[in-house]
Amino acid sequence: MDRKTCETATKMTQPKYISLFELNQQIQQSMVEKFPESIWIIAEIGELKISAAGHCYMELIQKDSKAVSIKAKASATIWAATFRMLQPYFEMTTGRTLEEGIKVLIRVTVEFHEIYGLSLKVMDIDPTYTVGELELQRQQTIQQLVEDGVFEMNKQLPFPEIPQRLAVISSDKSAGYQDFIHQLQSNTKGFYIKTKLFSAIMQGKEAEPSILTALGRIFEERNNFDAVVLIRGGGAQTDLSCFDSYLLAYHLVQMPLPVLTGIGHTKDISVADMVSHTSVKTPTAAAEIILTAMNAVDQKFSQYGNWISSYSETFLDAINNDLRHYVLSFSQIHNTISSKAQLMERRALEIKNSVYQRVNKEKLMTNLMVQSLKKIPKTIIEKQTQQLSIRKDSAFRQVTLTITQEHKQLNSRNTFITSINPENLLKMGFSISRINGKSVKSISSILPEDILETTLLDGKIISVVQDRRTR
Repeated sequence: MDRKTCETATKMTQPKYISLFELNQQIQQSMVEKFPESIWIIAEIGELKISAAGHCYMELIQKDSKAVSIKAKASATIWAATFRMLQPYFEMTTGRTLEEGIKVLIRVTVEFHEIYGLSLKVMDIDPTYTVGELELQRQQTIQQLVEDGVFEMNKQLPFPEIPQRLAVISSDKSAGYQDFIHQLQSNTKGFYIKTKLFSAIMQGKEAEPSILTALGRIFEERNNFDAVVLIRGGGAQTDLSCFDSYLLAYHLVQMPLPVLTGIGHTKDISVADMVSHTSVKTPTAAAEIILTAMNAVDQKFSQYGNWISSYSETFLDAINNDLRHYVLSFSQIHNTISSKAQLMERRALEIKNSVYQRVNKEKLMTNLMVQSLKKIPKTIIEKQTQQLSIRKDSAFRQVTLTITQEHKQLNSRNTFITSINPENLLKMGFSISRINGKSVKSISSILPEDILETTLLDGKIISVVQDRRTR
């Protein structure tokens, strides 16, 4: 086969093909034909970057119904000229920055480049859609907190009467934090309020985890504080999205200390404000809440002081009146005592004379009795000696009679004991039967096959019971 024939055969067997460039051109042409005009689409911003030139590059995504996996993805670009107009309009309308994680309704043109592939060029953005989505998420967060039964939990805690130890969550460089501290320290009453800063990022993507970390640290030291103050100031009004977070709100309501928020916004109240114990607009207002509580206690103490002072004056006046009355009474008592003392002296002298006379009389009588008594003992002793002799003879006779009777009784008992001695009974022909060492007293206690031990005078008989008979 010649060369020409081979080339012809090869051309006939090869499939028909086009180049990659031609394929991309056809795709590009199809895109132009399919999407000749811009269209509105709904998507979530998965990633967002702004170049130094001012261009905004986004990765748009769409998740499944469970918001777990991504089922669609596309790159989109907002060129600098368009972005400079759309960004402030979006932020002014929604109150939020154009950032990752939010849903947007945007008008795009579909473009396909031979090298860079498919991309979307953003022409316009409808912020009202995002507002609706954000409000929907916000309402869902509120509803979930209500269903969980925790929405009012922190509000139910008693606010400390003396909020003197404060755990403060804020950025250490925040103007709002500085205003808060200055307001507390410059109070005219000179109240001492101890604060400890738990520094946190208060805006942007890192704000939520940073604040949650601060809350966790405060919980570990909860016994050292009376209340928690969450303040923010000096940031943009569009950086408040973290304060609508369900997770942040849930941690706030679970805090065992009352939470006071002063986030520094004026447009809308955040979910964090709703669930906190007390919410104010600014950090300065938060400081005023603390100082107002301290001032109320100070006024109460002042009232107590005035009441104590007034009561003390009244009490002292009453005591002075009583003392004057007592002095007058004591003077009267003194006069009475003096009069009574003189009377007692006279009576004492009378008693002394009377006693002296009585003693002399008794002394004379005693001497007479002594003389008489000296003669009496001899007569008494002789009489008692005769009586003792008579009693001695009578006692001797009684003892002799008693011994004779007792001797007769002992002889009688000895005779009886001798008669019932088992050895004497055996000598008389009687025997003693035992079973298991116990004496047999009745035939009813003997059973067939029992081993019977019979004791005689000169020995024992061991027998087995075959039968028993009663009379």
